[in-house]
Amino acid sequence: MSNTQISSKPDNKRIVLIAGGPSMGKTHSLHQMANDPGVAYLNTDLKDLPFRIPTDGTGMKHCNVDDAMIAPDAVAKLEADMPEIHTVVVDTITFLMNQYRNQYVLNAPDTRAAWQQYAMYYHNLMHQIKSGTKNYIILAHTTTAYNETELVNETTVPIQGSVGKVGVEADYNIIITPRKITLTALQPYLDGNDLLTVTDREQKLGFKYVFQTGLTAETLGEKIRSPMDLWAENELYINNDIQLITNRLSEYYNES
Repeated sequence: MSNTQISSKPDNKRIVLIAGGPSMGKTHSLHQMANDPGVAYLNTDLKDLPFRIPTDGTGMKHCNVDDAMIAPDAVAKLEADMPEIHTVVVDTITFLMNQYRNQYVLNAPDTRAAWQQYAMYYHNLMHQIKSGTKNYIILAHTTTAYNETELVNETTVPIQGSVGKVGVEADYNIIITPRKITLTALQPYLDGNDLLTVTDREQKLGFKYVFQTGLTAETLGEKIRSPMDLWAENELYINNDIQLITNRLSEYYNES
């Protein structure tokens, strides 16, 4: 277990959960950051990126997380020793927690104690992030199941143990969902929305990958949320580009 001591008061508001299903553009939304050396990418899914990163050190910093203990140590180092890093991406929190379970819980002599350590690992990591000074973009996979009490299809981030019972979404004030939507459905949101544009290629395809920033009548079972004035009313859908989100956070919190 990492020996990193966590004592700072959580106050970092620039934390975003991007939660969605497979092949919805979660990782691809990072492509505008590929050439930014101020971005650190923690690859817990251990998959190839769908875009190129410069090999001469002028692009984002890439770290493969093949042991769950790497993640909290990496966050501690980024906060303490790397002021040039302004944004940290974890891709994904879902696979990171699965990794911890596989490496430190399933074969533990005392699985009850190991599950308690699993929960502590998650909460300590989130405390580090909430106490941090950088943008944190946390990607997550989701699953959807019918909630018989609410009578809706409920979409959640599938994390096991006590963490999952509470729901990881409780740790985030900003939750955004990636979508694949037809251009016909997006048409009402294009007028006056500088954050939503359509390329020639998307015109030919007839659909677009976007981020959804707020709830609709059709998505009441999802956990999408943001501060009420973070997005304009016509910015329900924006381009699938995380840079737009970090830019807006800087504007919202009056940062240069």
